[in-house]
Amino acid sequence: TAQINLKKCLRFIELINLDNSPLDELIAWADFYKLSKENFPRDKRLLLELSNLSSFKCKYIITHIPDSIGELKNLFSLSVNHHKIKSIPDSIENLTDLHFLHLDKNCIASIPDGIAKLKELLTLNLSNNQIYKIPDTIGELKKLKTLKLANNQITELPKSIGDLTTLTELDLRNNPIKSLPENLQHLSNITIF
Repeated sequence: TAQINLKKCLRFIELINLDNSPLDELIAWADFYKLSKENFPRDKRLLLELSNLSSFKCKYIITHIPDSIGELKNLFSLSVNHHKIKSIPDSIENLTDLHFLHLDKNCIASIPDGIAKLKELLTLNLSNNQIYKIPDTIGELKKLKTLKLANNQITELPKSIGDLTTLTELDLRNNPIKSLPENLQHLSNITIF
């Protein structure tokens, strides 16, 4: 019978479910290239071993995102919604290749200023949280096309939001916003408001 070299095959994996599995050692020597993870082992140390992870979606309930998330430099998409997360770690600013960030339906109260370092970000969804303020640095996300902040506690928008000229979708529904900055008129590409 022929033997398969499992280590070489792992680089082609796009989805793996190791939740509640004793295969922790598998992660330690694997070199994943295409992994799109939906169910992740609860051992946070294993997260660091996935240096080539490009997409992460978490289905089990978590209350925080570990600071070590910032070490996943190749992360393209991060989706951790419908959880009980209270804050976004400052280390998120290290995910400079991130294009899609979905942290909706959590308990997040604030957005770190370092979010501005995510220069490749196209979609930011923070709807259905407890956010009360948007940092002035939001205007530095020059490639952002979709910004969803519905159902939060936002009372005012920073003027820098008018600098998001590539924005095509801005969702601010159900926020106690008192007034809108005048420079919102610069957002001429918006089709959904």
